Amino acid sequence: VKEILDQVRDNLDEIFGKYDEASRELLRIARLDGHFADWDPSEVAWPEHPADVTGLEKRDRLITTIYEGIPSRRDSRLAEAYDGYRHAMGPYLGANCIFLDVQRQFLSRGAGDESEFLQLYQTVYLEALGRDDQIPLDAGEAALVEFRVARAPLSHAQSVAEKIQPQAAADDPRWSDLYSYSVDGDGETK
Repeated sequence: VKEILDQVRDNLDEIFGKYDEASRELLRIARLDGHFADWDPSEVAWPEHPADVTGLEKRDRLITTIYEGIPSRRDSRLAEAYDGYRHAMGPYLGANCIFLDVQRQFLSRGAGDESEFLQLYQTVYLEALGRDDQIPLDAGEAALVEFRVARAPLSHAQSVAEKIQPQAAADDPRWSDLYSYSVDGDGETK
């Protein structure tokens, strides 16, 4: 333990430097996210080490501003996500019903088992994810991803899809089979 404490003591300037660097990056991201929108930009600067009492008080104000802004932002984003969920619920359930209906037809025709159907479905899904029209990130989300605070966004799926080779062959005769399904029970088939 003494050796570790000696190492820390010998590297304090480096440790404080890394802390200051991480703090500056956190402030940059917080500004992109709107935490300091009503502040004078010159006031949003991290007091470097060694900080005196005034610098420590300023650090406290900066961190408190970020901390206090999180609940309202979180509530706003949760409400926005729930609205999106409610809006997408119908189409999502409809897509699941179509998936199950097409899978049922695939199995009843003897075209393969559930595993083979899933393989064909995943091939189509990966091709869709590999499209060029990705879901764009806003500046705050991009900064969070860059700073590794957030998980990889859905738009990251394109590069993943490009690296995964679909297992179903393009010349598989099952690709040309036609399946019908009903949309919203209106009797229309596709």
